[in-house]
Amino acid sequence: MSLTAGLPAPQGALRTRPRIDRAVLAAVLVGLALRLLWVIVVTRSPVFPNDPAEYLRIARELGDGHSPTFGGVGGPSAYWSPGYPFVLAPFVWLADRTGWASAAFTAALVNVAAATLTIWLTAVLADRWIGGRARVVAAWLVALAPSLVYYTATAHTETAFTPVLLGAYVLAGSREDDVPARNWVLIGLLTGLGVLFRAPGIIALALMSSAMVNVAIATGFERQYQVLKRLGATPLGRPRLLAAKTTAVLAVEVVQLVVLVPVSLLLGWDPDATWLGFLAVAALGTVAFAGLGFLMAGTLRAELTLALANGLYLVLLLLGGMIIPLSELPGPLEAFAKLLPAAALAAGVDGTVTAGASVPGWAWATLVVWAVAAPVAAAVTFRWE
Repeated sequence: MSLTAGLPAPQGALRTRPRIDRAVLAAVLVGLALRLLWVIVVTRSPVFPNDPAEYLRIARELGDGHSPTFGGVGGPSAYWSPGYPFVLAPFVWLADRTGWASAAFTAALVNVAAATLTIWLTAVLADRWIGGRARVVAAWLVALAPSLVYYTATAHTETAFTPVLLGAYVLAGSREDDVPARNWVLIGLLTGLGVLFRAPGIIALALMSSAMVNVAIATGFERQYQVLKRLGATPLGRPRLLAAKTTAVLAVEVVQLVVLVPVSLLLGWDPDATWLGFLAVAALGTVAFAGLGFLMAGTLRAELTLALANGLYLVLLLLGGMIIPLSELPGPLEAFAKLLPAAALAAGVDGTVTAGASVPGWAWATLVVWAVAAPVAAAVTFRWE
C-alpha cells in the first residue's frame, strides 16, 4: 500500500485547459512568417548534402512504391529512422507528379507546419506545468530561436519529431485521475510514432522523466503531507531513502525498456547496441536525475518543486540533444549543454545503440560527475519536513 494513500490530491498542480492569449498567438504567427520567409530564401537554390538529401531520396523512393535502402546500407536503423521519410513520401510524390513545387520546398513546408505546431504546444505545456506568463515567454523563445528557424528549411527529422513528442505530453499534462481513457490511447500512439522518428531520444526521455520529474513531485508532496516526517522517526536515514527511491525508479525503467525496446525492434529499429555500455549509461543517468529530483523535493515547497521540476524538464528537453542535436545549437550554448546531464545521457544512449558510434568522453565524465554530485548534495541538504 502506498504511503500517500488516502491523502488529498495536490491542489492547483496542473491545469487541463491552457490559456492561449494574444501574445501567444502573435508568437505563433511571427514564427510561422519567419519560417516561411526563410524557406523561400533557402529553397530557391537548394544544396542539401548528407542527411537532408538522403531523407528526400528515401521519401521519393517510398512514394514511388520502391523499397529503399536507408543510409545506403540497408533497412532502418537507430540513425536512419523510418518515420520522417514516411511522412514526407506522399507530399514529395505529389510535388513530383504535379510539378507545383520542388521536393525540397515541399519537405520544408511540412517542417514549417510541424514547427508552427511546436510553438503552440510549447505554450500549452508551459501554461500547464509552470503557469503565469511562462506560456508567453516559452512561445516567443521557440518562435525566435535561430537554430529552430534555420533547420526548418532542410529535411531533418527533428523538426517533425518535436510536435509528436510534445503532443503526447500535452495529452498527459493533467493529473492522472483527470486524463480520459482515450487520451492514454492517443499518448501510446504518439509515443509509438515518436519511436519511428528517434528511438534513442524516446528512451533517453523516458529515463530522464522517470528519474527526475517523478521523484521530485512524488517526494515533494510526501514531504508536504508529512509522510517523510514519519519516516524520519525510523532508522531509515537520508541516504537509504534516496537509495530506495532510486532503486524504485530503476525498477520502473526496466519495465519501460521491456516495452520500448521490443516495440522499437518490431517497428524496424536496428540498434546494433552495446548493451553493457547502454546499461551503464542508463544507471548513471538514473542516479544523476534521481539525485536532482530528490534535491529539489528535499529543499523546496511542494508547489515550487512541481513548477521547477517541470520547468527544468522543458529546458533539458531542448538543450539535451534529445530533440535538437547539440551540433545544431550555437557554439557557446552547445558547450554549456555538454555540461548538463541530459545532453550526456542522450549522447550516451545514441553512442551505445547506433551502429559505428561510441560514447564521447565528455558524456561519460559529465554523467559520472552528476551521478556523484547530485545525490551527495541531495543527502546533505534534505529536510524531512
